[in-house]
Amino acid sequence: MPIPAALAARFKWDALERIVWSTVEFTAGAVIVAVTPLDVWWALPIAIALVTIKTFAAKRVGQPGTASTLPAAADPAAGPAARP
Repeated sequence: MPIPAALAARFKWDALERIVWSTVEFTAGAVIVAVTPLDVWWALPIAIALVTIKTFAAKRVGQPGTASTLPAAADPAAGPAARP
């Protein structure tokens, strides 16, 4: 079953936001491990902690009921109905 064009466009932006944040969180975990005396296995728990912090922060600044960090007015995936 094909995805409707409007949904596909929103999915693209949602996927892009998730990819960018995942990359940032993983890179931050790897950098923290690289510049400290921690063992490399600490990168994953650090990244998970960053994901958790980002998710709670997104609840306050992003769209209600989502883990999106962009407010509806600035989120291209929100669609015109969510914008003022």
